[in-house]
Parts: sequence; C-alpha cells; structure tokens
Amino acid sequence: ARKHSWGLQDQLSSLWQLWKNSRSQKIRVQVLSGKTIARNQPEISAVFGIRIPNVAVIDVDQFVGKLLDDALNQKVNFVYEAVVIGLTRLSTLQTEIETTNGVYRANVVINAAGLCADQVARNGEYDQYRHFFYRGEYWEVDPSSGIRVSALVYPVKRKKSPGLGIHITPNCY
Repeated sequence: ARKHSWGLQDQLSSLWQLWKNSRSQKIRVQVLSGKTIARNQPEISAVFGIRIPNVAVIDVDQFVGKLLDDALNQKVNFVYEAVVIGLTRLSTLQTEIETTNGVYRANVVINAAGLCADQVARNGEYDQYRHFFYRGEYWEVDPSSGIRVSALVYPVKRKKSPGLGIHITPNCY
C-alpha cells in the first residue's frame, strides 16, 4: 500500500476550499500565481496562494487597551483574581455569577478562565465548552538577515490538524 503524503493535489484542494469559504462569507480574496508571490515576497516560494487584502497585522497591546477603555466608558464591570463559585442562569438574558469577591448579575459573561474555562462553564450548565490543546512554535526572523516579509504567510492547513502550521507574521515594531 502506498503511504499517503501531503502532496500538491491535497494542498490545492485545501486552498480551493479556503477560497470557496471566503467567497461564501463575502470576504474579498485574490488567487495569486507563484510568479506574483515571488515578485511581491521574494523570500516565499509557492505554486499558488490566496491573498486577503483586508487582513492586517495590528499592535495587540494597543488594540486591547482601546477595547478596555471603550468598555470602561460603557460602564462594563471587570472582575479580576476572583474564583467563580457558581453561575446561575436567571433568564435567557441574565446570569448571576457568585465569586469569592461578591455576587454579580450580567447580560453578557465573558469566561476568561483559561485552562479552567470548561469547569467554570459547567458550573453554569453551559456544556458546550471543549478544549483543543495545541501549542504553536513562534520564531522571529533576525532583522540583520535581510529577509523582509510584509504580509501574513500561512501554509495550507492540513485536514484534521488543530493548528496553522509554521507561519510568518511580520512584527509591528
């Protein structure tokens, strides 16, 4: 029996599926030839690619800081370093959250309990949580190498793989 490998046909099929998904969600995409990719990003070698013009790299700290400012201006209550003891659904729109710092009522609860998020959710009978553990590896290109990449570059996602594979993300700094 021939061992299955992740060949060009599989990658093109996956790329085609990404293109179809993007189009069905009305996301503007461009299919790029290998020559176009090489002209725009000489460090990248590819047969085909998809470019999504509306995707950009942002300064995450600045973005999250702005979200925090906006939320605080809207009188959003943040509770830090508190253990959730219980969640009670009072109605379809309201939940009561009992914590070690007090009891709160909210129309929207954001569960940021990390590895314990599923346990916190089960306390409130929210049983749709599942963890998908996957740790990526992050590398930086040495600026003195002369390699310049100005766009996000992802390999075609392998079927049944939880991660994105090794990809390149330009830094904002």
